[in-house]
Amino acid sequence: MFAQNQLIDFCSNDYLGFASSSVFRNNILAEYKTLQEQKNGSTGSRLLAGNSEYVENLEKKIALFHNADVGLIYNSGYDANVGLFSAVLQKGDNIIYDELIHASI
Repeated sequence: MFAQNQLIDFCSNDYLGFASSSVFRNNILAEYKTLQEQKNGSTGSRLLAGNSEYVENLEKKIALFHNADVGLIYNSGYDANVGLFSAVLQKGDNIIYDELIHASI
């Protein structure tokens, strides 16, 4: 999914071109029509508002695809970074980064 000028967008959250793809949009709308529980947006944090059955099923499919025990969808890049660094890094580990590191890290 490239723009007409064949550039890849690495500066927005649409670097895969999903937000500007009419094919992707139509597939999402078709899937949305099949849902019994039709909610727009997250409706709140999972901790306070509960989980979406649709998202839980999607996480299971992602885990199966990656041959993993579980999958987890984060609501933002910031939360994904917090989860990654909290779970992976251990006491005494060193992180090497430069001035181009994402602001959420």
